[in-house]
Amino acid sequence: MKKFKALLTGILTATLLSVTATGSITANAEGAKGSITITGTTAGETYTAYEVLEYTAVDESLNADGQFADTQGTYKVTTEWVEFFTSDEYNLSSFITKYDNDYYVTGVNESNATALKSAIQTGSIKYIASHQNLTVAKTVTAKGDTTTITDLPYGYYVIDSSLGAINSTGLTSPSVSVAEKNSTTPAPEKEVQENSRASETFSIDESNGWGEWNDGQIGDTVTFKTKVTLLPKTTNVVLHDTMDATLNYNDDVKVYYAEDAAGNNITEAVKSIAVSAKDGNGFTVSFATEYTETLTDLVYVTVVYTADITAEAEVNKGQMNETYVSYGNGGKTEYDRTYTYTYDLNIVKQDGNGKTLDDTHFNLLAADQETVLKVVKNADGVYTLAVDQNADNVTEDIVTSSEGKIQIKGLDTGVYYLRETQAKAGYNMLTDDIKISIAGSVTDSTNHTAVGTITATYGENDAAKIGNVSVKDNVLYVVNTTGAYLPSTGGVGTTMFYLVGGVLILSAVAAFIVKRKTAA
Repeated sequence: MKKFKALLTGILTATLLSVTATGSITANAEGAKGSITITGTTAGETYTAYEVLEYTAVDESLNADGQFADTQGTYKVTTEWVEFFTSDEYNLSSFITKYDNDYYVTGVNESNATALKSAIQTGSIKYIASHQNLTVAKTVTAKGDTTTITDLPYGYYVIDSSLGAINSTGLTSPSVSVAEKNSTTPAPEKEVQENSRASETFSIDESNGWGEWNDGQIGDTVTFKTKVTLLPKTTNVVLHDTMDATLNYNDDVKVYYAEDAAGNNITEAVKSIAVSAKDGNGFTVSFATEYTETLTDLVYVTVVYTADITAEAEVNKGQMNETYVSYGNGGKTEYDRTYTYTYDLNIVKQDGNGKTLDDTHFNLLAADQETVLKVVKNADGVYTLAVDQNADNVTEDIVTSSEGKIQIKGLDTGVYYLRETQAKAGYNMLTDDIKISIAGSVTDSTNHTAVGTITATYGENDAAKIGNVSVKDNVLYVVNTTGAYLPSTGGVGTTMFYLVGGVLILSAVAAFIVKRKTAA
């Protein structure tokens, strides 16, 4: 045995220690045992040490710095971790040699030491999750950002935490320090669907209009999706979602789809362990710890839910929906957010000389040019699209203010029509609808402001045009004219002349026939 150990020393101990012990090594002799200090810990989280390899030093006498005077020694695989090293699943069998029914680490050098450490850290996540009865060397609960696990036999350890992080270190001196790996739950990925009310077939595919912002009309139902990543061995995982008061959550969140790391559909399994609850103007979805702490690989969960744009929605300003995930004992991801915009239409009514005209009446029509949209009057000339189109306080009649202005709030991108229904006394009424197109764009992604840029067309149905329209500084100017109106060729006026002339001719012919009959 001594001869075999001699073959291991000199090429093993220093190499393993150099790639696994990060941070400073300090003297803290505790007889034949040592301690591991973990820096960067999270208060309230638990940290568990598993001894993967036993270490035997050739000479345990200490030097002046508190280190072993002779750093040579051997690593033997602990009984419960033999399967870990011998199984083809974890790619570790090439690092061990069997001797007298025990397995020893051999063949480690500078070129492959990093690969060994990585294989141990990555594989141990799955191994620990699938082997519930492994012997625990020591478990401690962190009280701050530095935590020490004491009274550990010399060896090689993996450090597991309730955050799902796995790190590893060699303990071949009385004390070593290792930084927490911080392999923590990633932030959720939130998106909102553009033009949700027009989607005939729902899909969470990225090609189906999903993004970080969208446009909508007051009263519209907006659809959101959030993707959550569940890490192996995590606990107390909860998705939190909340939204501005200008969005009204419909209390309809559901697990829409879930898949494992291999792409297998596991939606039904995740539905059975996910519990949703309303939380103010939002919700939580909790994932059972009994499920997440036994995971051996990543799981991706997509939840879907909706909210309505309320009458209080701010125009040209994003209505925010934000989400984050909490986990462990106080762990928390970064936030992810989406923004929903709605726009306004500003109109000035004038005569041919630029004088503003009050008491001019309009209707606002939907893109089909048939549906008249009802509004709520907020102030003189100021209207908001009605959430409930059948409410008692709504009206179709939109009237210019004393200053000849109109503001209509709560519009989506797309096409609307403006129809003049009554001109100011003494002015000719428009003879055709004004087609208005609104295109939205975010102008400030930091302050989340946007603009609905308008374009307008008048007389596109070849109706005789009276007055005209123009757009300046994103304001629609509508001009009415005064004076007699002479219809153009082929218009309603010439048709009337033809009808009257025809009647007179027929009357003359009838009178002539009657006169001849009388003379006969």
